[in-house]
Amino acid sequence: SMTALVRQSCWMEACLDLCGESPNFLGFAACLRGLLENAADTFFSLRAVPLTIAARYKLVDQAICGLNSGRSFICEELEHLLIHFLYARKLEPSETDPGHHKAAAVFGYVNCLVDSNDATVKKLYAELCQLAHPAAHSVQWLLRGLPDSLWVGGRRDREATSSLLERHAEALDTITDVPVNISISILKLLNTSHLDEVKTRSADQYTPSGWKDVEAAIAASYGATD
Repeated sequence: SMTALVRQSCWMEACLDLCGESPNFLGFAACLRGLLENAADTFFSLRAVPLTIAARYKLVDQAICGLNSGRSFICEELEHLLIHFLYARKLEPSETDPGHHKAAAVFGYVNCLVDSNDATVKKLYAELCQLAHPAAHSVQWLLRGLPDSLWVGGRRDREATSSLLERHAEALDTITDVPVNISISILKLLNTSHLDEVKTRSADQYTPSGWKDVEAAIAASYGATD
């Protein structure tokens, strides 16, 4: 959760630097793509953590306190996702995947953020890829057209950046909110445990989206029959 938040912060700082006093449109687009991919990676690997642990919170809490309830709690899928989050990368041909270390295609992660009724993130990502790669979008923002000619009209970084932000405002909300909500939910969940060494008190200042569901799952775990 901490690494996800720090990585999110780094990408946001880069985006802000490149759309500030001396804007650089292509640099901004490249960093915004990094921010989007960070959101996708965080969502892919960490989204299941809060509710998965909360649903078995009583068992986990008893184990932390050294109380053996006689029941086990094994969540292989969650473990695999966390391993993937920390270690997934492009493996060399000579490397053998020890298990969940092989990164998927980037769009596989991005697709997780694409709702069937909301394709805003997908549209933003498609445009950012065409700006970061040597595609038509990466040069067309520099061109001005007349009926019978094209000419280079000079850099208009601020105008191009503002246009991009305005056209994709909804997707921007998603990629900035999702990693924060998930990470803060996990940190707040850890704060409720008996392990002081894993607590981040500053997280309690926030109420992330979905936190009420986590609290309800914790309460339900105590009401469940052992």
